[in-house]
Amino acid sequence: MLRIKEATAEMLVAAAFAVEGNAKVNIVNNGQIDTGFMLNSVYAVTPKGSTYNTPGVSSTGRVAAPQRSPKQDGALVAVAAEYALYQEMRNSFLYRALEQVAGSQGGEIVAAGKAVMP
Repeated sequence: MLRIKEATAEMLVAAAFAVEGNAKVNIVNNGQIDTGFMLNSVYAVTPKGSTYNTPGVSSTGRVAAPQRSPKQDGALVAVAAEYALYQEMRNSFLYRALEQVAGSQGGEIVAAGKAVMP
């Protein structure tokens, strides 16, 4: 049971970082970069840590939301730029990243689980 729990945790971390990476690629591919603030404000929070490193206010005066926390034993991927919701509604980058990772047949997620459970 402990190995299954550890494998599940590793797979959750791999999934969160895959979604974060795909969201950033989608922002670039969608042409949604003006100053780079939104791109740099995409982050993941997992039981193993966080990639949140967004300053409270950008050099252009854009405001970043504070880091969110996932539920216990969970993970989240979020965007701290306050205007990201409008960009997401106009041309999805985050939800599409989730769909891309979910549709990738597990790839790196399964590999992370197998690394724990030989």
